[in-house]
Amino acid sequence: EIFIVLLIPHLIWLNDNEYITVTYGLKRTGLEQSDILDHIKYPIIFILKQIGLLVPFFTLVSLLIKNVDVDDYTPAWTKITNLMDTTVIFKWEIITYDHPLGWEFSICDYPFCYTDGQMNGTMDPVPALSDYAFLTVNVESTYPDTGIYQVAVWNENFPLLSDTLTVIVISTPNFTNLTKHISPEVPVVYYNQANRQLCGENPTSSPLKINLFTSSGQLVRTFTIPPEQEYKINVFDLAYGLYIIHAKGISNSFTIERFSNY
Repeated sequence: EIFIVLLIPHLIWLNDNEYITVTYGLKRTGLEQSDILDHIKYPIIFILKQIGLLVPFFTLVSLLIKNVDVDDYTPAWTKITNLMDTTVIFKWEIITYDHPLGWEFSICDYPFCYTDGQMNGTMDPVPALSDYAFLTVNVESTYPDTGIYQVAVWNENFPLLSDTLTVIVISTPNFTNLTKHISPEVPVVYYNQANRQLCGENPTSSPLKINLFTSSGQLVRTFTIPPEQEYKINVFDLAYGLYIIHAKGISNSFTIERFSNY
């Protein structure tokens, strides 16, 4: 009752002044000339603007065609840019792959390499407005042919807004490797963190070529091990980070820690 009593003077004032505050508000918002369709049009515009803001979470090369040599381990590397002003966690999943029998492939992301046949993964958090994130499709072809690999990538917070990376690997003959030597013995290579050395053995009767890649797919070292020999190779001058070892029949990875002793 007190509220109604207090409200009466204001209602009388509005009536005497032709509801000026109400008409002023309608004029400022343009609602005096509004149409019933505006109640449909403007919500649609709002939704489209929100989608426009949400879609550009990241950019990546959606199609990559890579030519490789037979028996040559080749990473097909793609950079992923975080366009948001917040930290993002990217996830990925192999949608499909179609490659010849006998070919081998693996996936590396930021900052892991998956060598046990994993079909999905989660990257480390990526800083805002950075291009730290990446994906590599690592392929070893045993004979000339073509392999196609499709990987979906998305922001962990928005799983329905994904992008698809398609990598096409075309393997052509490498005439320096036309003659193959098949040995029942498998070479061994591993990283000795205490001494910062690559160690192992080449039990075969032919030289063993070892390639060392960074996590982004850059070749940083190549070593040739003579037949039937053990070896220890110093790598203490390499910067800290993730590295990928690849030799015929071998695919491995190791990390040089920031404060490793050597």
